Parts: sequence; structure tokens; C-alpha cells
Amino acid sequence: MQVHRTDLAALNVISLAEGRGESMTPSELARSLSMSAAAMTALVDRLVKVGHLERHPDPKDRRRTHLRVTPTASVTGRAMFAPMAEQIRQAAEAYSPEELALVVKVLADIEAAINHDGVADVPLEPRVSDHEPG
Repeated sequence: MQVHRTDLAALNVISLAEGRGESMTPSELARSLSMSAAAMTALVDRLVKVGHLERHPDPKDRRRTHLRVTPTASVTGRAMFAPMAEQIRQAAEAYSPEELALVVKVLADIEAAINHDGVADVPLEPRVSDHEPG
């Protein structure tokens, strides 16, 4: 897809917001990914240049821009992840519906713990103090 790992994370965050019927501005995306405004501008510029993202002016406030994933990026992303999704589907066939329901519950509980306020509080880089002996 001609994107970096952070670019894929950004496309995922925007896609999830779009799936909820929400739009995302570059500032909101920067906060979500714990990135600076300058880094976010570079990321958005890259994704626009390769055709995976579009900027749309806010009709109520022309100073604001909303980001949208392009259909090309969506199709490419589905094609890119389809083999992995098929492997996951095949692996899941080995489990009963009850076992899968438990896995879904555990993962949902973990997600809720991580995203207790809607934004992950986990630092992207380990801090020095995290590695000091206790």
C-alpha cells in the first residue's frame, strides 16, 4: 500500500471512526496516535499523495479539515488482509461457539481496560523508569 506502520494505524483509526459514522480531523488523529502536529501533517500529506486519504473542508468551519479513507485504500487494505482473515477464520473453526464467546468476552474486557476513556493510555515507547529495578 506504500505506507508506513504508523500510516496503517492512522488509516485504521480513521476507518473505525467512519464505521461509527464519525469524521476525524488531523488534530483528533494526532491526539489518538500521540503524534505532534508536524508529524501528523507529514503523515496526512504522504497518504494523500499515494491516494489513500482525502482532505475535506468542514462545511460549517472552513478552518477545519476532515479526513476520509479513499475507496482505493479500502479495497487495497481488504485485499492485503484477506489472507490473514481467512487463516484466522480457519483457526477459529477448531473451537466451539462457547469457547469463541469466551475469547470474545476476554478480548472485549481487555480492550475496555486499555481504552477506559476511549483513548489508549499505553505509551508508544517504553520509559526509562519502566526498566529500572523495583
